[in-house]
This record gives sequence, C-alpha cells and structure tokens, in this order.
Amino acid sequence: MNRLPQVKQNKIFTKGDFLIMAVALIVIIAIFIFSIRPMVTGSTVEIYESGELVHTINLSKNESYFYEVASGNNTITVKDGVAYIEDSTCSDQLCVKIGAIKDSGKQIICLPNRLRVVITGEGEIDAIS
Repeated sequence: MNRLPQVKQNKIFTKGDFLIMAVALIVIIAIFIFSIRPMVTGSTVEIYESGELVHTINLSKNESYFYEVASGNNTITVKDGVAYIEDSTCSDQLCVKIGAIKDSGKQIICLPNRLRVVITGEGEIDAIS
C-alpha cells in the first residue's frame, strides 16, 4: 500500500490575529464616531500674549489687529467669520501657514512670539461639518 504523508493544515488566522483585528476595528470605529461630531462655529476670538488674555474680538467684525511683542510682530485678521495670522516676524511662519480658523476650541499658536489665538463661544453648528 502506498500511503501519502498527511499534510498538516496550518490555520490562516490564529486567535491572536482575530484579537488584533477586533481591537483595530474598535479603534477605527471610535475614531470615526469622534470625527463626525458637529463642529460649533465660535463667536469670539481671544488673543493671548505669554499666556495672558490681551484682547477679545467678535468674529462678526472685519478688521486687522497689529500686535507688537517682545520677540516680534503679528498681524491678526478677523474677516467673514474666520480668524487668521496674516503676517508674523517669526522665522518658521507656521502660525501663518495654519490658515483660518472658525470652530470653537481651535487655536493658532506662534511659539517664537508667544502669541495664541483661540476661537471661543457657543456659536451655531456648522452645517457643512
């Protein structure tokens, strides 16, 4: 008699593989749920210099503000319900590259000039978000 050797079939997935996939799936679902929450458009802009509140601006205004700090200058513009740093003397220009913010809780920070722009207030829910 000619017997063929029995080939042991390896399982494609082990219990550990299923556990890793389940954890990854839970993380993906959690990220999705937190990312679809409605964004609330803020109503005011707070400007902090070295951690101290120096100015509060209503987001409905269309104006530019010049701030001279010990390490440089920043021009903050509030226009059409958004705020952004238009110009800065800092070397990296990251604060300018961030662009416009409008949602409550969002902020722009210029570390070299120790300036922080924060959107606050309970505005209306953004329909696009």
